[in-house]
Amino acid sequence: MKQARSSHVIWDSNGERLYAEPSHRDTGEQRARVMVALDEAAAALSPLGDSVHGELQAVRAVHPGLDNWCAWVERATNALTAKWRGEDAEEPPEPPPVAVEPKDDPHARQLSRHADLLDSARPWARVDHRRYDEPLYRRLCDAMQVCAWRGQASGLRSQRPTMTLRR
Repeated sequence: MKQARSSHVIWDSNGERLYAEPSHRDTGEQRARVMVALDEAAAALSPLGDSVHGELQAVRAVHPGLDNWCAWVERATNALTAKWRGEDAEEPPEPPPVAVEPKDDPHARQLSRHADLLDSARPWARVDHRRYDEPLYRRLCDAMQVCAWRGQASGLRSQRPTMTLRR
């Protein structure tokens, strides 16, 4: 859905972005096809579940020390099978949190704010009838100065942008 939203861009009469969705009939047909495919997959995988239970019994018989592991795998496969059939089942345990150190990158944060500012101004570029917005214009000018300063600081050749304003 996200890919569809980003590939087909349309705007309303005020230059604001619109999102299109498929018709109810189309989504109903797609839903029916997905349900058929899921039922076929469940039928194909059901024998594998039975095989897993058989293998667990064999492991228990050969390695009694693995009984706790076998019981855990059996509970998990039973819960998965029940959920698959639409029945109530025990929820799986939460995965352990992955410790990721958030990097506080001021440059990335500034670029993100700048992109948001540009996105907020895009409707004025698409239509001619929107009223002039002085505060937005000032924020864009301030941002342009920061960008120009960054360009000079990084050794890029300074270019003077040309801007046209409608009042």
